[in-house]
Amino acid sequence: MKNILPVLLILLSFDVFGQENPSDKQPKEKQENDSTRKIVSHPYFKECKSSNSSVQVKCTKTRIRNLIIKNLVLPDEAYQLNVSATAYVKFIVDSTGSVSDVNLVKSSGYAIIDEVAIATVKKLPDFIPGQDGNGNKIPVKFVVPVKIVIDGDEDESSNDSKDSLSLKGRYSNTSVGGTMSISTGLWMPDNSLQIIGNHPFIGVQFGYVLKKRIHIDYLIESRFLYAPQKYNYRYEGQEETGRFYFGSYYGLEFDYSLFLKRNFAFQTILGVGYDRFDFKFPEIGNIFQMDGNFKGAAHSPNFNFGFLFKKRFKEILAISFYSRYNIVDYTLGNKINYEGNALVVGVRFGIW
Repeated sequence: MKNILPVLLILLSFDVFGQENPSDKQPKEKQENDSTRKIVSHPYFKECKSSNSSVQVKCTKTRIRNLIIKNLVLPDEAYQLNVSATAYVKFIVDSTGSVSDVNLVKSSGYAIIDEVAIATVKKLPDFIPGQDGNGNKIPVKFVVPVKIVIDGDEDESSNDSKDSLSLKGRYSNTSVGGTMSISTGLWMPDNSLQIIGNHPFIGVQFGYVLKKRIHIDYLIESRFLYAPQKYNYRYEGQEETGRFYFGSYYGLEFDYSLFLKRNFAFQTILGVGYDRFDFKFPEIGNIFQMDGNFKGAAHSPNFNFGFLFKKRFKEILAISFYSRYNIVDYTLGNKINYEGNALVVGVRFGIW
């Protein structure tokens, strides 16, 4: 089955988990006949220590994979390649447990991918060294195939060995998938609408990445706190005054990335939705009735535009700062006479 998501895929395969790195000075015949030099304990990480050697080996494989994924950083220019390539990297865990002699065994065909693979393997921490039959600590060689797929479809059948370890993740800045975030900020009206004051808001956003630069999001925002002064409104045909305020916005937002890099993006915002604010708290008997809810609220369509700056951290998480100008008209329902639009300044925390 094809994976339609553009991903960065890393495969760590150990057809031979490790092998001793014999000294070139030792005669070949002696190497072959010296059974005590066979590996009886492969190098492992201290957190993987187990009385079961197969469990220890499996844990170490997984730990190597996770460390490579954690430490792997592709430069921005790598995302322009649109390739699937594998770099085979050799390294030696020496008799002290240190990673040394990191070299390229087989090139991926792309110098930038080869360099990233080597640099990432070099970041591996110390192991508990391997041992031979006499209990001596010995150097052991590893070969790690690091396969990187950028903006490509990966056939799951490529995991051709049960010993292969694979992990798919949203490392590409062109991933297609869902997004989610929570938001907070300040809603600031202008013109005569300023009488109802500025109001903080909280919200949630659920979205989908249609293409590498285009997002569509569904927003729900709630504004709160009383108005700083009394204002006039019409309730059931009567002129009244009060300070109660509770605002809501439900809308769709379309984002386009004008500038897109692996760890940050600058986007334009276009949105449309439904906006309202309640000037009178609904009576308990009417709170779940549409008629009761609408009597004490001013309503308006909301057309908005703005800009957003997004910064990635922790691979799939992001923080965003945005500003959005909202074009509204609460006078449409003849509930209030105050005119004006509103500027929103906010911050979002969520999934990239």
